[in-house]
Amino acid sequence: MEIKKSEHYAIILGALLHDIGKFVQRAQTNPMGQDHSRWGEEWFQNHLSEKLNKVFNEKDKQLIRSAIGNHHEHEKFISMADAISAGMDRIEIKMDEEEKGDPFSDRLISIFSKVSISDEHKPERYYRFAPLGKERLQEIFPIDQKKCSPKDYAQLLAGFEKEIASENFDNLSPQQLVNYFYFLLWKYCWCIPSATYKIEPDVPLFDHLKTTAAIAGCLHAYQEEKPAEAVNIDSKGMLLIGGDIS
Repeated sequence: MEIKKSEHYAIILGALLHDIGKFVQRAQTNPMGQDHSRWGEEWFQNHLSEKLNKVFNEKDKQLIRSAIGNHHEHEKFISMADAISAGMDRIEIKMDEEEKGDPFSDRLISIFSKVSISDEHKPERYYRFAPLGKERLQEIFPIDQKKCSPKDYAQLLAGFEKEIASENFDNLSPQQLVNYFYFLLWKYCWCIPSATYKIEPDVPLFDHLKTTAAIAGCLHAYQEEKPAEAVNIDSKGMLLIGGDIS
């Protein structure tokens, strides 16, 4: 099987960044000025597009931009991967009904605060915003404070943007660039919720981004191997493997 490598990694990178607009939107003083897709597309144009000139051609860059700006509008591979990652029930949810909590102030719940060896109710605890790193080790432990502010997001986003601005991507391969953003997103998006639906916000944005990217990459590889088959939810190429480590 011969996969178009540049396009393949553009799809994976687009999937990794498809919800970057949520990160950007929550850092704004007027977050509802536009939806997260538009915030993300603007961010890509202002902070990343030009830096990718030596890594991707214009067609691949447009693919990445479209993944960020149009991933709720049946963007090939990305929309399906996004829906599968977020949960199949989300496909039927209208986008204006998507988030029922407060996505701009609800912190990520620590799942460990749910663990108890007795029937006694334990108070929920939440993650503060801090990039991963040994110099800030104490800040990864959960706290009692449920709410955050746009300033908290803005400070985290500023660190994320500073690292990108300081890097020169010119000599990186598309695969190396994907690896770079995988770990950078892990560093900064481990502590913020992917969404605040009717359920509790206990899934980090990074977890949603990485699974979406993995699924999108698999869908593209399958399509390249079997170009005559339509890739959809009922495709024979879709296989879910479950595991349990007790």
